[in-house]
Amino acid sequence: AIKQKSDRNEEEATDGHRILFQPTLQAKIGPVYLRNQTDLAYYFFSGKGPYFLDLEYYTLLKDRDLLVSNETSMLFEIWKGSRNRILLAGPYYEVTRARDAEITQQKVGIAFSFTPWDTIGMLDKPYLQIKLGYYLEDPDRQQQVYLLIGMGFDLHLR
Repeated sequence: AIKQKSDRNEEEATDGHRILFQPTLQAKIGPVYLRNQTDLAYYFFSGKGPYFLDLEYYTLLKDRDLLVSNETSMLFEIWKGSRNRILLAGPYYEVTRARDAEITQQKVGIAFSFTPWDTIGMLDKPYLQIKLGYYLEDPDRQQQVYLLIGMGFDLHLR
């Protein structure tokens, strides 16, 4: 029988900082939206470690680790209404690598993006995004399905 350690007294709460560079290329060809975003992030943690969990990418990192993540998507106009209302859907592929922790994730899936209004007060182009994906490669979640729901907007101070 395999014994699992249930107490996690080795865990510690700590804070971290990152420097993030996020170049994004976008193109629209007819009803097709192409997007490629690369995240280059350098992390600093104040705890003892040796590993720290980053919840945004849901991966382990070491202190002073470099993370590179790249997502490519091709979204199609499913519906387009008046005043910039739009529903997009299509495939995406994402690969993330934590250099010092030596952890790689690869994911594929389908993404939906819905912009129901042009503006709400100072909020421009509020959107709802849903991703249904599959882990091709991950130390803990390989061959698992996941669902990600997010919302966002552009903020314009006038």
